[in-house]
Amino acid sequence: QSQGTLALSTLANRHGIGSARQGEASIHRLISIARRVLPKASQAAWFITGGHSALGFFEAAQWQRFDVHGEALPGVALGWASGPQGGAWVASKPGGFGDVDLYTRFLQLVRAR
Repeated sequence: QSQGTLALSTLANRHGIGSARQGEASIHRLISIARRVLPKASQAAWFITGGHSALGFFEAAQWQRFDVHGEALPGVALGWASGPQGGAWVASKPGGFGDVDLYTRFLQLVRAR
């Protein structure tokens, strides 16, 4: 088991970056990476941006439920995702909005706990 921070993004098709086809390919790559990383990350917490990314990630993790416990930051839901293989803490927000320092503030919040 290793410890660290991993950031994955599917920014294609945002603000004129790439096409819808590239966006779908990015999400499929994200799912592929998630399937390899999840079994090795039993103590992980996840920050997922965008509904398509969240859906793909939940599918890869076989999570079937998301119980919201509140907000990690304004506009960022914090909850417990779970399924037959276990669960994890997940912070999630819709894609396409948020302060430019949102990820930095989230990491600072997690590291302070």
